Amino acid sequence: MISKKLLVAGAIAALSLTHAARADVIGTCDLAGATGTSLPVSTMANGYTVSVITAVGLPSVAFDNHFYFPGWGTTINTAKYFQMSVTNANPYVLNKMTFATESTTGTSATMYVRSSADNYASNIDSFTWASPTTEVTSGDFDFDALGTLAGTTTLRFYLTSTDANSYFG
Repeated sequence: MISKKLLVAGAIAALSLTHAARADVIGTCDLAGATGTSLPVSTMANGYTVSVITAVGLPSVAFDNHFYFPGWGTTINTAKYFQMSVTNANPYVLNKMTFATESTTGTSATMYVRSSADNYASNIDSFTWASPTTEVTSGDFDFDALGTLAGTTTLRFYLTSTDANSYFG
């Protein structure tokens, strides 16, 4: 079993896995490639398959170097989320994910992550931010609760906000 660390940055844009003393990038997404509701993977490490990041149940409004959407709601709506999958034939452990978020207003928002390990039943972790100037904000998720994984693990990212009309991602 290899212990790994999953990193996502740039509004769910870059993926890295880390073990012991070195970091290995397993996938990278280029925000400039965002089209509609998907964000393609531009590179992948040997042994891993990383899916495109998709926006499910959200309007198709991705543009330029942004991958964010309106209409999230004030409570988790399980029909609206970002989704991605990581696959490896060998057992692996995802420890931590780091990422960057952005919004169109200074409204507070919270991003939650759930996984296919329990059929998306519970939050693994969450991150809340509010930037008064709508700047990009860095955050992280702790995945230790997932334990050892095998095959494909799908992650879903849900957002909530007090302003359902603002764009978040």
